[in-house]
Amino acid sequence: MIIANPSATLIALFLSSFSVAGTAILWRKILADHVRLKKYMQDRFGKFSQAFLCGSCFTYWLSLLFILTFDPLAEWTALNPSTAGAALAHIFLSWMALSTVSLIFRFGFVMIQEVVHHQVHHLHDKNHS
Repeated sequence: MIIANPSATLIALFLSSFSVAGTAILWRKILADHVRLKKYMQDRFGKFSQAFLCGSCFTYWLSLLFILTFDPLAEWTALNPSTAGAALAHIFLSWMALSTVSLIFRFGFVMIQEVVHHQVHHLHDKNHS
């Protein structure tokens, strides 16, 4: 597999992953701040609500939507997209690559948020400066 412009492909992957992870974090904060929205989604969608309420699930579905809309990794597979099987394989591989990197970034963002929250709200009260 030869990629015509590997640096552009990696930049597209990382920028797309940051976008998906940032949106997933924003959705996480919205659900944490608006409990009634979370309850409404649980009541309205039943078992399918986990796709919206689980952070990892939401990140995976959001990355699929991102791949289907923008296809930021269009030039990275060596498959000929003229056949239906190759096009589906390209979508699947792009989806898994984007979602995996997005999950790693999302977990990093969440870890930083939790550490800052602990430092500000718990250690500050105990006179730790």
